[in-house]
Amino acid sequence: MRHSWKAAAAAAMIAVLVATPADAQSRVRFGLAGTGLFSLESGGGTAWGGMGLIGYGPAHGLGFRGDVTLAGGDDVTRLLVTGDAVYIFETPLSVFHPYLMGGAGIFNANDNTEPMVKLGGGLEYHFLERNRGPVLFGEPTLNLIFAGDDGGGTATALQVNLGVKLGG
Repeated sequence: MRHSWKAAAAAAMIAVLVATPADAQSRVRFGLAGTGLFSLESGGGTAWGGMGLIGYGPAHGLGFRGDVTLAGGDDVTRLLVTGDAVYIFETPLSVFHPYLMGGAGIFNANDNTEPMVKLGGGLEYHFLERNRGPVLFGEPTLNLIFAGDDGGGTATALQVNLGVKLGG
């Protein structure tokens, strides 16, 4: 099981690294980020890892993305897979673009899979050309993991991602 997740993460990284910027009509983006996952529960821990994403949508307005996060800490490997709606605010004269996001997916740790939702926001910085090319981004999200009564109820965690997006 552990090797299949490593293979999937390696495939996502290769796809991002070989992706070339799409033409101006395309709004598909690939991204990689470093991740910190901070439990907000008493006695919780911290995990560090990475995230890969693929998104589709306009330069501003409503878009969608999927992301996969793999993080380890406290001898536990955590896998988060989510589908998200992303609303990017229009900032016509700026290279900075704030956005809000929310989504749902699954959280897996110790071979125990639970449903989750997340809400957050972020900021994109278009450092070469406005609305095109590589984008630096940072985003915090609040993750709610529904572990059920047997798993201790709903757990909360703060996820912070810092990375780069490539493509349209």
